[in-house]
Amino acid sequence: MRELAVLIAVHNAQDALIRTLQSLDRQACDFDVFVADDCSTPPIAINPSAFHHRIQLVRLTSNQGPFAAANEGLRQIMQSDYKFVARQDAGDLDVDGRLASQVAFLKAHPDVALVGAWVRFVDAAGKPLFLFQPPADARGIRRRMQYSSAIIHPACMMRLDALRKIGLYSEQYRLDRGGFVGGDYELFFRLANSFECANIPEFLVIKEESPGISVSIDKRRQSVLSRMRTQLRYFDLFSPHSYAGLLCSCMMYVIPYGVWTKIKSRLRVVT
Repeated sequence: MRELAVLIAVHNAQDALIRTLQSLDRQACDFDVFVADDCSTPPIAINPSAFHHRIQLVRLTSNQGPFAAANEGLRQIMQSDYKFVARQDAGDLDVDGRLASQVAFLKAHPDVALVGAWVRFVDAAGKPLFLFQPPADARGIRRRMQYSSAIIHPACMMRLDALRKIGLYSEQYRLDRGGFVGGDYELFFRLANSFECANIPEFLVIKEESPGISVSIDKRRQSVLSRMRTQLRYFDLFSPHSYAGLLCSCMMYVIPYGVWTKIKSRLRVVT
């Protein structure tokens, strides 16, 4: 039995998914891939013989959103003896060695339940947009979590035992069409409050930021509101970072997305 499972939740992104599976095929370590198809139309189609790593397709019978699909994939993964699960989005590309580096890190740091990495954001044409360079240490991550997620789920790897203790993605963050948004931020907040977390300070993932793939663009205001709900849920009355983080989210809510994207692109950072 392999130690690592890679989970991809996907909806109507067949071509982007194939690019990601091809990227995963260049990873040297052993792992299985679980693709949670959130009732795509037409259904996601994968030719297992075209890829080196074993792929299991998990189909949802109705469109429930990316985190509901991820939860179903996680339940399937948890039925086996995997130790770690890595997340990925359709369209993301891994730098060679990403998965092996994160597995080695978790083995070397048994107290760490969640490890992420730095990420380069690009548009659909591959043009650089901005960088995600969060703190690497647990203290810096907990501080950053007061403002925004210090981990991006397409670049994260988690211990399944930790998820068994704290639970899966929250289903309280619903959109009007049934999807979830903000569930990754809330889950990572719970993990950071219960366990040590870390980031590998290297660019190990290239993430595509596209309206056809990214919920954070299509449903940005709902995403910001969900972030604020999480910030309020874990608000620390004695931490100035809790107040500053909530203020930052309020600014994101009122500033148009195009303006905010230009600010991030000019600063070359993710907020």
